[in-house]
Amino acid sequence: MTHQPEPTIIDKVIETIIANGIDGLGEAFTLLFNEAMKIERSKVLRAAPWERNEERLGHANGYKPKSINSRLGKLHLQIPQVRGDIEFYPSSLEKGLRSERALKKVAMAEMYIQGGSTDKAPSECYSCLSYIAQGQHHRRLVIDGRSRTKLLRMCQ
Repeated sequence: MTHQPEPTIIDKVIETIIANGIDGLGEAFTLLFNEAMKIERSKVLRAAPWERNEERLGHANGYKPKSINSRLGKLHLQIPQVRGDIEFYPSSLEKGLRSERALKKVAMAEMYIQGGSTDKAPSECYSCLSYIAQGQHHRRLVIDGRSRTKLLRMCQ
């Protein structure tokens, strides 16, 4: 009997879609997203898992579960963790956000801060800004001397 190679992530995604059809898209996306975060962690650490080299900045340290609501349903992600003298959080995720709607909130606030037109944006986004302005997100979004107060005024 010949040795069968280990299935790749793409093989797993294709099998999931074949087996479940459209209903399997959420699971397939979760597999891809988790793999992308692992690759990003390896790039930040400057070393693949179990690789020893002089350039390594830290070490992989397991995963932390996080659920995100999306159009594909609830995605159960595994956020890669690191240890050592380096901090890591996947750039594709914003800390604390748990849905696409929350991502829309951040985009709307960023549009305002950068001076873009918010007149054409859906009215529901305006009420979302107050959530951001009162939460932790305003610290990351307020730039160029713009204050939290200006965000709150815009939301009213």
